[in-house]
Amino acid sequence: MTAATSKTPKIFAAIQGVMADLTAIGKGQEFKAGNTSYNFRGIDDVMNALHPLLVKHKVVLSSTTELLESKEREFVDQWNNRKCAHRSVVRTTLHFYAEDGSTLPIPPAGVGEAVDNGDKSASQAASIAYKYAMLQTFCVPTEDMVDGDATVTEFPAQQAPQQAPVAPYDEEKAMAALMEVITTSQTALGGYGPQKNLSPQEFFDVAIAANGGGKDRASIGKIYHGITEKTIDTTTGLVQ
Repeated sequence: MTAATSKTPKIFAAIQGVMADLTAIGKGQEFKAGNTSYNFRGIDDVMNALHPLLVKHKVVLSSTTELLESKEREFVDQWNNRKCAHRSVVRTTLHFYAEDGSTLPIPPAGVGEAVDNGDKSASQAASIAYKYAMLQTFCVPTEDMVDGDATVTEFPAQQAPQQAPVAPYDEEKAMAALMEVITTSQTALGGYGPQKNLSPQEFFDVAIAANGGGKDRASIGKIYHGITEKTIDTTTGLVQ
């Protein structure tokens, strides 16, 4: 390999030089149409910022544009007039050359889309594609960069959902509530076949025994619900 062929193509240093000198291009233009409003960087903003830097670092730029799609669509405007809208989609490829004739191995490209009621959709799409290809090639910031370590974003610690505390089981109140419903409910006493003539206390004992003799919260609640189809608060003895 000769010394001439081993040299690094100057295009890389030239592009890097442009990027080093390039300052932020803010979104200083505003678009308004009805309820739609947004800020943007126009093609003139990009060209005005990059042109002197391309000259300074001896970079020659040419471009080629390819029409990818072109359609027409008829519509009726707000005054009930029939019109035709033209939609164009293009791809613009940029070709950068340094003073030694070297160029980027992969030419950057951008895609643009535009709709116009006249004959400007293709040129508008080309301007958009050109602008975004330039922005992406030189990684153009929209504002002065701020060091990421200059700000700290803190997120509140996530807490597990709190469950309502369960009151301690009061067996005495639960027994009293169950006995009360047995004593006052003739429907309950008459609904157990051969046992319908049992006294309230006898019926109470049979019901407890039928549920395994348990007097815990779940057992008493189950018996109560079976008689009344309601739920008993076994802590307070109140019906829910």
